[in-house]
Amino acid sequence: MKRTTIAFRLIRELNLEQQEFFCRLHFASIIAANSLLKERAN
Repeated sequence: MKRTTIAFRLIRELNLEQQEFFCRLHFASIIAANSLLKERAN
C-alpha cells in the first residue's frame, strides 16, 4: 500500500502534461496485458 501512495504523491506533484503521459502509459500497459492474456486463452 505504501508504495502506491508514494507513486500517487509523485504523480500529483508532476505537471498536467506529465500526468497525462503517465495515465496513458498506465492504460497502455493494462491494454497490452489484456491482449496478451487473450492470446494465451486462444
